[in-house]
Amino acid sequence: FFKDLFVENGKMKGIVCCVLVLTSAAVVVDADEFVDITSKDARFARSVPDDGWKDEKDNNGRIIGTFVTECVKSSFFNPDASNFVNVSSLKTIRYNEDNTFQLDVTEYLAEFEEHQCKPSKTKVFAKWEMNGTVEYRGQNKVDHTLSNGIWTHEYSRWTFPNSFGTETSNTIKIMNEECPCGGTWEEGVTREIDGDDCRKPEPHEKLFYLCNFVMGRSAYGVYKWLSTNAYVSSTVKFDSVQGWNSKPTTAIKHKIIESGVHDPSDCTYQIWNECGPGITDANDNCDGCDGLECEGCLYIELPERQDPLAVGTCCPCMYYYAESYGDEWMKIQC
Repeated sequence: FFKDLFVENGKMKGIVCCVLVLTSAAVVVDADEFVDITSKDARFARSVPDDGWKDEKDNNGRIIGTFVTECVKSSFFNPDASNFVNVSSLKTIRYNEDNTFQLDVTEYLAEFEEHQCKPSKTKVFAKWEMNGTVEYRGQNKVDHTLSNGIWTHEYSRWTFPNSFGTETSNTIKIMNEECPCGGTWEEGVTREIDGDDCRKPEPHEKLFYLCNFVMGRSAYGVYKWLSTNAYVSSTVKFDSVQGWNSKPTTAIKHKIIESGVHDPSDCTYQIWNECGPGITDANDNCDGCDGLECEGCLYIELPERQDPLAVGTCCPCMYYYAESYGDEWMKIQC
């Protein structure tokens, strides 16, 4: 419904919407559910093996929980940036039982490649957050392995790269022309948009891709479960004919398997022996994160690849560490 991205021969093309980069002709977004891909844009894809997830997805096929992609060594906002600087991005999205969602896409500027996607060792290059609702429309009638969905924006917060390339300046120019929403879009300046800040688009009005989102136009797409706790999705379109005829082309999103054990007293010395080193390293690397970004950072820092249950297992010890050292941001939904 909102974002992931596009790459050709290892390089980003065009503009990304979910986090956005664009050309005057077309906009491309890697907001996974929120991406617009044109026929000339190759999709950035990863091959990821089955992680052996054991949890079961919602019986109705809904997406419930917090999902994270791997650290991507490129920029959605400015696809050329990785040719000149160490830029990376991390996407985290949470789907709730009440059919709402929260999305966070944070891009980082690092001095050294080994510091990519580590908030404490980088500067924020760009950031995109979005809250909204999702309507699950059941099995796709063309491809029965897919499920249909409709995503709608309610609130978003944007920080575009500051004075870095023409893609961003072109994006800002177009958004100020088509969807100023009672204010001014600027490079490097954080702006919050509520659903009531913008005028409602006309039924057949053609708009810039990101303007469709902030102006509240519903987006249509499909998603597919790869395992009980991992899925892929299509880029979204702004009508059901195109959106529900799309194919999943986004990066795989892996679920953070939660234990719900938040009591620091449940962090025994045996669990700390297993989780302590990872938690300490995660604290060193993720300190400075913001909101949902923290959950994504802790996911990629803890040994999920070796143990899909790592975050849930280590959860009480993260709360123990948070209370011991005053790092409240480590009290994530785990």
